[in-house]
Formats: sequence, C-alpha cells, structure tokens
Amino acid sequence: MIRETTENDLEQIISLVSHIYVRPPYPEYLDLESWKKYIQENHSLVKGNFGILARSFVEEGFRNRGIYSKLVTSRIEMARQQGLHYLDTYVATYSDTVQKVLIDHFGFIPIGFLPLECGDVSDIGQQESLIKLRKPLLIPDNPPDKREGLFPSDFDGRWHYSQKPSNLDMTKLKIYQPVRSALGL
Repeated sequence: MIRETTENDLEQIISLVSHIYVRPPYPEYLDLESWKKYIQENHSLVKGNFGILARSFVEEGFRNRGIYSKLVTSRIEMARQQGLHYLDTYVATYSDTVQKVLIDHFGFIPIGFLPLECGDVSDIGQQESLIKLRKPLLIPDNPPDKREGLFPSDFDGRWHYSQKPSNLDMTKLKIYQPVRSALGL
C-alpha cells in the first residue's frame, strides 16, 4: 500500500538511507529535522516500510519486487492529478540502473547533467554526479549544442549549460548510453 509519508516514518527512512549509501550524498539525509521539513514542503510517499518517493530509496533486500516502479507510477499519477506539465527527478551516476528504468519504462528524457553535485557515496574516488530527467509534456525538439567545457544542465524550452569541473573524471561514472547520446556526454 502506498500512502503519504508521516513523521512516524522518519526514523525508518533515516535508517534506510544509512543502509543504502556508504556515505549519504547530503548531510540532511541523516537529519530528522531536515526530513520533517521535507515532508511538510513536498509530496512524499512511502510503500509499506520499504521506500520513499521523491527521493526514492528501496532497501537492497526488497529490490526487484516492483516497489520502485510502484513509487514512480504513483508519483506520475500524483503529478497528473496536480495538473503539472512535467515531472523532474535526479538520478545518481554510481549506477545506471535507475536511469534505464526511468527512461525505458517510464518515458523520462535526459535534460541535464550536474557534475560533482554530492559526496562520494559509493567509494569511486570522486564526488557523485547527477542526471536530471523529465517526464515531459514539453519535449526538446533539438538536442543540446556541444560546447567546450560546458554540460547541458537543464531544459525549460531552451537549453541551459554549466561549467565542467576540471577535476571530473567521466570514466568513473556509469551513465546509460541514451543519456550520453541525448546530452552529448
């Protein structure tokens, strides 16, 4: 059963996050007050005791049971009910599995790359980067331009770019090939 997140879920969410990451990407992921503020300001869903939506975590022992897909489906439905024009999400590059699921099964498209956004969550030797994906009504009709030293970082009817950090090692990232192609990475 999927339901709204309550304050009673927060300690379990923090426990889940601490099991998922070697080092959580943001300090607030382990902070009760930050989560309390987050669920007050955002729509947040849980499925049973196994996941949270918007920031989607599914404990390893419960993966491959459709929990993540049910959370994403509920999130898309909630966006439709709210009359939103698109739904954005960010996915990490320590694995390309979530990128594949959101693109291949849910029709999200890549609209940005945010290099070195958060800490080294999986011991790859550099900070983690994020891919920005969108379940769109507004679909880019042209790919981003290739610009020396810049990454496409967002799309809102036109492409926006951000500076490539000099210490970013793209060989350490796992990026799904359709993401690489769409963003010219």
